[in-house]
Amino acid sequence: MNTNNSIAAVPQDIAYQLCADIREEGKRVLGANGEHLKLVLYDGRQTWDAIAFRQGAWHNHLPPCADVAYTLEVNEWNGRSQLQLNVKDIKPAEEAG
Repeated sequence: MNTNNSIAAVPQDIAYQLCADIREEGKRVLGANGEHLKLVLYDGRQTWDAIAFRQGAWHNHLPPCADVAYTLEVNEWNGRSQLQLNVKDIKPAEEAG
């Protein structure tokens, strides 16, 4: 039972995929050697915070729109809990037509 008013447990073993615009203002590298990415993604309806561990090499090569495979998780930081996408893979979105 959740008694501390945090977000309920989220299943982390389920992978999802979305096509998302990558917001330039939310993109930054994390880690001592820039090995991780913090992103803000927009799927056409909602903006999502996202983390991409060991994918810092994408930082200067991210397309404006990408297909993103992720799991949903709860990020707990400084006493706050919020949902975020844990990005497992990124590839440039295929253009329709």
